[in-house]
Amino acid sequence: MRLDGSGWVSSGDEFFLDEDRLADAYRDYYIKRLRKLHAKHQLAFPEKLSQLQDPAEFNRFCDALSKRRWVIHTGSPEHCKHPAAVLKYLSRYVVGAVISDHRIVSDIDGQVTIRYKDYRRGKKRTTMTMSGVEFVRRYALHILPARLPRVSVR
Repeated sequence: MRLDGSGWVSSGDEFFLDEDRLADAYRDYYIKRLRKLHAKHQLAFPEKLSQLQDPAEFNRFCDALSKRRWVIHTGSPEHCKHPAAVLKYLSRYVVGAVISDHRIVSDIDGQVTIRYKDYRRGKKRTTMTMSGVEFVRRYALHILPARLPRVSVR
């Protein structure tokens, strides 16, 4: 977005790094860090995933994860009609939590239910239930790299 809010400035087709290569680099870095944490016994697994404590099983899991295509978005924020909306959207990643506690409705038998706004259906408030593993996977997509810390507001 230009500073005057007049539009998106594209880096063009000849940008030094395309989305697929960037996604691959991020995936490889993320899995490398996971493996390091596992080797240092710094990962905790719920009972349903306790088999991942075994190094061989964890390596099989990481190998399968590394074969999946990861998706990132580096394009224009076309869904935002105004620079203030872009700032509000990005501020969620810099200040505060990914999901606030009041949006978590329940966590029963490994199933997490969250409350959210369905923008495809006119901002209708609804709920979604998913496995705890899927919830953590989605949450982890929003973890910032160590060099990009969240801002603490006092």
